[in-house]
Amino acid sequence: MGETFILNGFVVDARISALMSRPDWAGNRTSAAWLERFPTHTENSGPIPFVQFCSPTHAIRENQSVRDPGLTALLGHPNLSAPPGDFDPTAGYIIGFTDYVDAAIIVDLREGGRIIYNNLFSGRTHYAVAFGSIENFVEFYLMQHDPRQLTRSQ
Repeated sequence: MGETFILNGFVVDARISALMSRPDWAGNRTSAAWLERFPTHTENSGPIPFVQFCSPTHAIRENQSVRDPGLTALLGHPNLSAPPGDFDPTAGYIIGFTDYVDAAIIVDLREGGRIIYNNLFSGRTHYAVAFGSIENFVEFYLMQHDPRQLTRSQ
């Protein structure tokens, strides 16, 4: 397994830690497979430019101020028609970005753990679900980067 990381006061899920320890973790993904998992809101004119995962050091830095009351505008608002809509900074941690500034990819620990992201909703902050569970995210990641590892880990 990977190293243990603490982000936003949470011990990072061991499966995510294992991915974060891989040499292929940090950096941008622009393949159709990745971008299809992170679609923009239909009102947005273009696709998400990339899916970027932060190195452990970068993730620690990004999570240091996630609970700052001055950043509440970046948290979004709950949305029952397209949940979750928001990010609860007391229930998750940032692992990456879908755009250059403040468009986070988050391990959302509500609902048992899932991967949510800022879907660039017409200039407003709105979070959508990319993966309904951490397990689904890990399986997808391994299929994209090393399909043989998926069969070895099961």
